[in-house]
Amino acid sequence: MITRHHLALAMMCTLLICSVLLPLDLFIISAAMAGACAGAILPDFQMKKPKRLGLLTCAWLVAQFSKEICVPAMCSIYSGSLPRAPDVGDKRLTHSLPGVSFVFIVVAGITLMPVFLTGNGAVLSLSGVFLAGVILGMTLHLVEDLCTRRGISPLFPFSSVSISGSIRPCNGADRRIARFQTQHGLVLGVFLALHATGLLSIPLLREMCLPALCVLLGWMIYLSDVTLGGSQPPADHQGAASTAPPALPVPSPVTVSVPTLISGVPCNCEMEIFSWLYTLTNQDYK
Repeated sequence: MITRHHLALAMMCTLLICSVLLPLDLFIISAAMAGACAGAILPDFQMKKPKRLGLLTCAWLVAQFSKEICVPAMCSIYSGSLPRAPDVGDKRLTHSLPGVSFVFIVVAGITLMPVFLTGNGAVLSLSGVFLAGVILGMTLHLVEDLCTRRGISPLFPFSSVSISGSIRPCNGADRRIARFQTQHGLVLGVFLALHATGLLSIPLLREMCLPALCVLLGWMIYLSDVTLGGSQPPADHQGAASTAPPALPVPSPVTVSVPTLISGVPCNCEMEIFSWLYTLTNQDYK
């Protein structure tokens, strides 16, 4: 899926969990939302730089963390432990369980550094909530991408077996992503309403929250026709120049039925058409 799809679903799922599992504290919810949004973007290190400044520029900056720090370090480790190191531009590096685990370890190390320096309990709490959001965002990213035609390779580079669905995120005629967003929004609205009105107790809502989220994700996978496939080809490296020479135009043979042509064309046009066909079939191609 594309960036806006990942962000929308990650924010709704995070709010659904925060509405019942955490106290309604603005700082805690903000930390969880920030972590989920970062986790939803970090695997897409091949994101192109937006032409205009905006929210997508912030998302692109987050993706550069994976591109400039995590992916090179990951490839260095793999080159020393695998017979054949994966390409640094292969998108499967961060769309796998080993990949997101490595990215999370790097993010956790940087995030917890202020905690060790300050020893502040409030900073520790916010850092923990942020990292929980990062885990949730990256998990949702993998689940959402396995529903697409491109799919993911969950054990890459140790295995190239892929899991893919049938969704084409850039196809406007495919309305399933919009349907998923609507379903997530409706469930979130119901939980917020139940929490605000007190019709159901908080412990009961907490017991219903995670099963509801699992049902939403399971329904999304079911509607995406997810299947286990063979080896997934590597993604095109952004900015890599193609070494193959451009294909020259090759004339295709022209087959024309003369009786059909004569019977279907007025007599005053026949000579012009035969002259055009003679020129077409006898021209030289360099």
